[in-house]
Amino acid sequence: MFNFTFNHINKNTSQLIDYNNCIYSSKESRPSKSNINCDNYKHYTKIDTTLNIFNIYSVDFNKKPFEYFILKEILIKLDNYSDLIESFSLSFDSIIINEINNTNFIFCFDKNLTLRKTVENLNSLINELEENDYLIMNYIDLFTYTSVEFLIILSKLFFKVKVFYSIILKQNIVICIKYKHCANTIVFLKNLLKKWNKTIYIRQFGIFIPEEFQHVIKKYNDYIFIYFININLNINKIFNEKELNFKIYLKKIGILKSSNCIDCNHKLIENNSNKCYVCTKCYELFNIH
Repeated sequence: MFNFTFNHINKNTSQLIDYNNCIYSSKESRPSKSNINCDNYKHYTKIDTTLNIFNIYSVDFNKKPFEYFILKEILIKLDNYSDLIESFSLSFDSIIINEINNTNFIFCFDKNLTLRKTVENLNSLINELEENDYLIMNYIDLFTYTSVEFLIILSKLFFKVKVFYSIILKQNIVICIKYKHCANTIVFLKNLLKKWNKTIYIRQFGIFIPEEFQHVIKKYNDYIFIYFININLNINKIFNEKELNFKIYLKKIGILKSSNCIDCNHKLIENNSNKCYVCTKCYELFNIH
């Protein structure tokens, strides 16, 4: 649903990444205004996206494991592999290597995801990655400057990087296509972890982010915000109407005592269930022609 692809974002610049340019902080980075629409972000943060009602694969009769549906989402993004789902496997908190048609697909998914954990995983996988291997992993939100900077670091190790938002996992998934050796980036990762104290955070990696790429990220994030905002509005509307219908029923059977219909200063809203209007004060039904 929400995705973007890039081939070496920094192709127009000759900058080399240097761990000495990293800026550290005692606090986590805050969302960058360059990456988000602030108003939509505020609405999004008030929504509990972990609720089961937001999970489109929560229906009881789905007997397939959770990982199966994540794989299905991923393989749709991979040309020529969507029909081979039974040949792939995925597991959280462990590295799974799938060899398909002489190509290695390395899955690295973490339940407790952090930027540091992603950097550590990549650094440990460097010795395992071979030319043209694929690396697929879940990824942190793209709200901070550092989260976007690290995508650029990844782009230096692969010919192409695809990013999409998983509706099932409710996280970003990064598909790194065809590994290529980059000595400077490997040295950067190793030195970064030596210097990166576990009690502090990375504020910036010291990497330039092109303005056009920031625009893509902002638009990408906004699609995610609006998706959940709209679902939440629909859910609230459904619950509000069900509560209203229940009160109409209670009034009809005489349990709920409301203000006299004649004296009521009616506040009417449309009621889809009864195909009419209802007063939210006295719960009287009205047909308006």
